Amino acid sequence: MQARGATMENSKSIGDIYNKEKVGRYYEMIGSNIEVKSEDEKYLMDALPKNLEGKSVLDLGCGNGRYSELFCKFGAEEVIALDLSEEMINEAEKRRVENGLRQLELVRADINDISFAVESFDLIFSRFSLMYGKDLDSIIEKIGQILKDKGLLYVLTNIFSINNPSLFEEIKKEAVPLDLLIGDKKVRFLNYAHTMEEYKNAFVKANLTVGDEKYFYAVGISVVSEYRFNNEISVKRGFFKVSKDKEESAKWEQPGPPLMK
Repeated sequence: MQARGATMENSKSIGDIYNKEKVGRYYEMIGSNIEVKSEDEKYLMDALPKNLEGKSVLDLGCGNGRYSELFCKFGAEEVIALDLSEEMINEAEKRRVENGLRQLELVRADINDISFAVESFDLIFSRFSLMYGKDLDSIIEKIGQILKDKGLLYVLTNIFSINNPSLFEEIKKEAVPLDLLIGDKKVRFLNYAHTMEEYKNAFVKANLTVGDEKYFYAVGISVVSEYRFNNEISVKRGFFKVSKDKEESAKWEQPGPPLMK
């Protein structure tokens, strides 16, 4: 499905790094359904509004669609799930069909090239997707444009610290290789080295207000030892709750259905 002009032209992202083998290994490691095991995931789940009746949601970097399903169960009127990976979209389509998620629409597109109409979404959700786009300012600007007035943006992302300022420009030229290790299983992937300051500055430039932020250890994540700037860079995880209207977020914190078990 093609939703409201989303395209894959002129991609500036890392690319479709999740082939069938990597998708299988990734979800074998973390589980196919939502499993709140880490502190960052728990904080994210507690922060999400549980009543989305009448709301339009964009799941930006949907993976296998497990959070898109959650938004449907929370009563969203419309959920658009977007991912660049063909394999991820295929997994999300299986979930959509198996669970009869009629309000869910799947779109294969690049996070850099999202092209929805202005003020399309009440809520935009980005769980570990922003670090795959190189131009963070441009992505956040587009998010701000397609977020409705008084809408909310929830972000969970990897955040980098560059220890040697003189290497900043050099490190920013290319994506950083990371290893995710859970138990005895490992998957390797790439992230752009966006810093905390860059995220916060991007929100300000897009006229978005950060209502909540929190930082966590990136458990199981490490910079690949062979990477030439391995000793000059480190990674943690960050959560941001962002709004076009800082007073509106409180109105969304109303009782709703319990989290999926």
